[in-house]
Parts: sequence; C-alpha cells; structure tokens
Amino acid sequence: MIKTASDVKLGIRDSKWGIYDKINFGIGNAGIAISLLMMIVVEANIQGAFAPLTAFLVGFF
Repeated sequence: MIKTASDVKLGIRDSKWGIYDKINFGIGNAGIAISLLMMIVVEANIQGAFAPLTAFLVGFF
C-alpha cells in the first residue's frame, strides 16, 4: 500500500484501490483485531493464574 501511495503521488497510478489493495487492507485490519483479542486472552490467563495465589496469601494476613 505504501508503494501504491508513492505511485499515486508520482502520477504513475490512479488513486483508485485495486482488489489487491482492498485485500491487503482487510487482512491488515483483521490482524490488528486478532492481536487485540489475543492481548485480552493473555491478560485473562494471567489474572486466572494469580487469583488462587492471591486468595491463598490473603488468608495469612
């Protein structure tokens, strides 16, 4: 997409997105969404691992 943008700026290519550009845009956005979802999953797993330990240690104090 960066190459396409530079080609448009130089006047080599028109400014319309082709099918390849649309596919790359969709895959890029899907990758970002999946990455954010996986961050939430990792955070939930870390919280689930520390909750029993915290409950055990709170009983001592």
